[in-house]
Amino acid sequence: MASWISPDGSYHLGDEQPGDIAVPERPDATHVWVSGAWQPDPVAVKAAHNAPILAQITALDVFVPRGLEDTWTALGFDTTKLPAIQQTRLTQKIALRAQLQV
Repeated sequence: MASWISPDGSYHLGDEQPGDIAVPERPDATHVWVSGAWQPDPVAVKAAHNAPILAQITALDVFVPRGLEDTWTALGFDTTKLPAIQQTRLTQKIALRAQLQV
């Protein structure tokens, strides 16, 4: 299938539109057409790198409700583990944030 760059700079596959320039197929979504060649787009590369890390951080931010310790104890949960769970999550989040590209 043919690859094209439109006059507005957008990339598309398929049929040629007026003003389109034929280009080789784009390596991946993090590349942009610059001076006749595909080049990595630093912003897109960072976003692609950071997205799964941010998802992991968000998953660690799951709310642990307070004030339910009596209920948890009645259900057999050892509430003395709560501080350790929170510290583990904090340590994991710090390590993940260190991996983010800014």
